[in-house]
Amino acid sequence: MHRLSVKLFFAFCVVIWAVLLVIGYFVQRSISANYLLTLEEGMFGEAKVLAASTEAALANGKELGELESLFRASRDAQQTKLRHFHLTAREMETRYLLYDEKGTVLFDSNMPSRKGENFSAWRDVRRALGGGYGARTTINKAK
Repeated sequence: MHRLSVKLFFAFCVVIWAVLLVIGYFVQRSISANYLLTLEEGMFGEAKVLAASTEAALANGKELGELESLFRASRDAQQTKLRHFHLTAREMETRYLLYDEKGTVLFDSNMPSRKGENFSAWRDVRRALGGGYGARTTINKAK
């Protein structure tokens, strides 16, 4: 009788462990999805403000080179947010791209040398050029 009780106890523990594992998996997926949605909403709002500011600056005769301070200020604000969440610049980086209606890069905040390249094949650029929502998250592996 004692052996049966021990076996039942271990079987019960395994079942409880499996149930907790499944619940934990779904809770983690839900938290991750909500976190990414919140992050993306903030990035979308920031992109709209930068687009409106860029459009107004270009309409007032400013050159693309003069807009670098606008993007730098936005990046500094992003770094302030990162410090608030105890992240470092190595953990998250925002890249600002400005391209024309054909997908040709006019401004790249991270790699100015890419100016003139055609990014129309990129999924996010293609969607944005088509009037849709284009955004992309890329994980950069440690160098």
